[in-house]
Amino acid sequence: MSFHNPAIRRALEQMSDASGDSAVRLDANDTAWVEREVTQIRNKMFEIVYAELKAMSLVPLATDISADIIQYVYFVLDTVGEAKVIANGSDDLPRVDVSKTERSGIVRPLGASFGWDIFEMRLAARLGQPLNQQKADACRKAIARQIDKLLSSGVTDSQTGLGMEGLLNNADVVALGIVAGTLWVLGTTTAATQIALLNSTAQAIVTATNEAFIPDTAILPTATYGVMAATPYGVDSDKTALKWFLENSPYIKNVIPWYRGNGAGAASANRGLVYKRDPEVLEGVVPLLFEALPPQARGLEMIVPCVAKCGGVKIYHPEACRYIDFALS
Repeated sequence: MSFHNPAIRRALEQMSDASGDSAVRLDANDTAWVEREVTQIRNKMFEIVYAELKAMSLVPLATDISADIIQYVYFVLDTVGEAKVIANGSDDLPRVDVSKTERSGIVRPLGASFGWDIFEMRLAARLGQPLNQQKADACRKAIARQIDKLLSSGVTDSQTGLGMEGLLNNADVVALGIVAGTLWVLGTTTAATQIALLNSTAQAIVTATNEAFIPDTAILPTATYGVMAATPYGVDSDKTALKWFLENSPYIKNVIPWYRGNGAGAASANRGLVYKRDPEVLEGVVPLLFEALPPQARGLEMIVPCVAKCGGVKIYHPEACRYIDFALS
């Protein structure tokens, strides 16, 4: 495999030329070695998957949003009208249509970078040691973490007011009403209470939509999930409330803990979600998951800029979702 990369080689040459000090310039062999190392690291960055970041596994990803746009429009849908018994030869057929409420969303770019100074690269070349892969890993993970945060709540760890909504704070779902849940305490809250809350929430979706949407997934805040996973179902049972629920629920097939629900609800309550995990219902907007741009010479450093784009979550059928806000005390 050839590792020749003109962009990396040019950046390395610019660094050496700009340093003004022959003692820090990379010679031809060093340049070739560092070029190979940087190329390998950039290639490896695209292979990394961070399993602990769950958002992209909890929502199907949209495939219709271009990475070039800054705003998109989608519709919250409902059907109106009904079919009726008609007379033979009738041409006055009842109309059935789709009611659409327009929503708009914004796609925001995310960026981070990593790099090495010429002294690090020269030393690594001289010793024949690989360049520090950890910097690249940290950059890739920093972007993935903020995509996860944007998909959960439409904000980053340090930025709000970005004009987007996430899986846990969609206004159309909130408008349907929030199911109230008390604080679950291990050893105090019974298995029956826990199971009843999830069953009633799922049934509310099925009933309200006349079985058009059957929820299949429940997300619980971290501590709430822990209580359900540890509460015995009955005195002599070897099953927990969670295991019994999954074996007997007519609808829910997956119960997933997610720390993003901690404090995500009204008045900072811990928020859970019962929903149908299907692209017909909702989609996450990540037009550009990750891109490492060609390295750039900047002073005595080689900088690798990295970018992504995210637009939060669009929910087409909020009636297929219900939030559960658990009391904090």
